[in-house]
Amino acid sequence: MARAMPLPAVWAPDVEHRTVGWGHLMAEEAPDEVAKALRDLLTRAGRS
Repeated sequence: MARAMPLPAVWAPDVEHRTVGWGHLMAEEAPDEVAKALRDLLTRAGRS
């Protein structure tokens, strides 16, 4: 029987996970941290 490949590995082989202490209003609660995370993501994606 064939083994199923984990889908996250197919869609995003370099996915990162971080636990944060913010709620639904991340940009309002921690704007600097959110901006840095977005800059880091775009840099990794080659779009900055």
